[in-house]
Amino acid sequence: MAQLPHFKLVMELGNSEAIKHAVRHGIGISCLSRRVIADQLAAGSLVALQLEQPHLVRTLYLVHHRQKHLSNVLQRFLEYCQLAK
Repeated sequence: MAQLPHFKLVMELGNSEAIKHAVRHGIGISCLSRRVIADQLAAGSLVALQLEQPHLVRTLYLVHHRQKHLSNVLQRFLEYCQLAK
């Protein structure tokens, strides 16, 4: 993390709720999606910091069980996701 030369990683958490809880209790800072913290931002329990950092990008994948039938609704959703690329 060249952008944070004095950064010291002391903990990793695996889900957003645990991360929000830790940050609310002063255990550290985190990068989370604004959608994940929208309620906490509105309530004032968390604040967003504006940082001069590179644009963060996250790759998401659509997966489904290959032997399961895709309903019409699910098929339309998948088509919608493909168009949104």
